[in-house]
Amino acid sequence: MRLFKRIRTWRHLRRIKREHRYLEKETQRIVRLYGPLDNNGETSLQYSRVSGIRHGLKLAFTFGLWFVYRRVLRARRPLIEEEAINEIAQALKASKQAQESKNIKKAAKSLEALDKKVGYHLGFARKSTIREYVESIGVAVLIALFLRAFVVEAFKIPSGSMIPTLEVGDHIFVNKFSYGLRIPLTTDPPRRFFNWGKPKRGEVVVFINRHHVEHDFIKRVIAVGGDEVKVKGSTIYLRREGQGTWEPVKKTRMEGECRYQDFGGGSWMEQSNCDYYREYLEGHEYTIIIDRDRENQNYPPVELFKDTSIPIGSLRIRSDKIFNPYKVPEGTVFVMGDNRTNSGDSRLLIKVGFVPENYIKGKSLVVWSSWGPSRSWWGLRWHRIGRVID
Repeated sequence: MRLFKRIRTWRHLRRIKREHRYLEKETQRIVRLYGPLDNNGETSLQYSRVSGIRHGLKLAFTFGLWFVYRRVLRARRPLIEEEAINEIAQALKASKQAQESKNIKKAAKSLEALDKKVGYHLGFARKSTIREYVESIGVAVLIALFLRAFVVEAFKIPSGSMIPTLEVGDHIFVNKFSYGLRIPLTTDPPRRFFNWGKPKRGEVVVFINRHHVEHDFIKRVIAVGGDEVKVKGSTIYLRREGQGTWEPVKKTRMEGECRYQDFGGGSWMEQSNCDYYREYLEGHEYTIIIDRDRENQNYPPVELFKDTSIPIGSLRIRSDKIFNPYKVPEGTVFVMGDNRTNSGDSRLLIKVGFVPENYIKGKSLVVWSSWGPSRSWWGLRWHRIGRVID
């Protein structure tokens, strides 16, 4: 019983302290606007400035209106008398002392007295409940827009090109701060305020398809600028920076039945004529899928592209000058999907091709939600939530 009594006392005291802080903050705001100014330009009731992002956003959002009000409209309102300010200051002090005594009845009574003093003297300028909600929602929206534009953005996976790493219906967070600070709403070409990082082999990135700038793609970086790439059967070969010998990207076949679900034509389809492989690239370890009836396709398909010109930047270059093998231009990356034989990626030079680094939005972080053809509640795939993307 004594423990329950202490918990109840602690909860009541916490509520009283919260109400006290609100009244103190509201008093400081109103006195700052309406109270008499001293020699230093401050009101006679001192207040503590709120620091941090929240205060900065609120200050930037309301500075213009505040300035006009102070200079133009304030004279039409009566100033708060010094006597009223002193009464409120004494009530604040009494409430604080009552809280420190941890006497619930005394603290509640002093808080009620403080509320009456503030309501009587400052009631004409207190914020309404609606205004409180509007300001809180407005600040939250501004912070959310800032984070979405510069730091983290949510994406939904619409296709199966990254199965099994990412499945159709996964919702993921992407770190837009990984490679630089991008200017919002710039898409063709995207521009950045600053650049401080480059994509590395093995990372899963979201990028704007420069052939269709309204679409965002997500793939894995296989090679970076200066590398040479070719695919024989289901094995990737790299010459890093175009030097040295050809090195195969290590992979091992996994035991067990390969089975996954893809979405196309408005319905879910189950695929099983495949094999799982574990692939290792630059410290990243991930699973890929190879369809058995397509695993012998070689890339680049020279016969298909030998008479085609490919846009690189503002130029168009003959395909046989940049592939056989693929020669990744500087400032671009070569990407592939983990569902290796069912992915539209850099191997399709006309549809996707090499991805310029400034077209990359960011690096994938984590799956925060996943919905699909599951028997669980509303199709929510609980086992995928919180999965880190590697």
